[in-house]
Amino acid sequence: MLSFTTVFLNMGNGTFQAVTTNVPQNYAMAVGDFNGDGKDDLVLSDGSDVFVIFYSKGDGTFCQGAQLSLGGQMQAGAFVVGDFNGDGRIDIAMALYPSNEIGMFFNQGGGIFTLSYCVTGSGAYDMRAGDLNNNDNLDLVRELSAPHSSDLGADRVSQIVETAVAATLSS
Repeated sequence: MLSFTTVFLNMGNGTFQAVTTNVPQNYAMAVGDFNGDGKDDLVLSDGSDVFVIFYSKGDGTFCQGAQLSLGGQMQAGAFVVGDFNGDGRIDIAMALYPSNEIGMFFNQGGGIFTLSYCVTGSGAYDMRAGDLNNNDNLDLVRELSAPHSSDLGADRVSQIVETAVAATLSS
């Protein structure tokens, strides 16, 4: 049985209305305006080499848009979205296996994304983006191992990757 993603629309009074969408349930997802229309879209990964963008209709429903592939040689683990090259478009950064690189799908507009490999190292359990050094560029933080319930600190190592590295390698 195919499962679908549920969107919970905020009614503005502390309550939410559940809307079942036509978007298949997947391994991981992120939200961003990938087509520049002012509406938040979804990007989904099933943990394989494929990402699918679903464009928002603005009413809690979506239509399928771009399908992005890593070419079958790698699969994506954790991923995060943001404008990583400063062009005003939302890009996708992902941890890649088995290469242990961080890859970027740079948004060129019009549903076109280019794949670039930016940083080598260990794979990531989790990733986040933020301007960690206050230079107006998004940085990446990757969690290199899953936290253990018995020891929440010893096995966790994070790396900070400057966006400037990604932008330089993609140009």
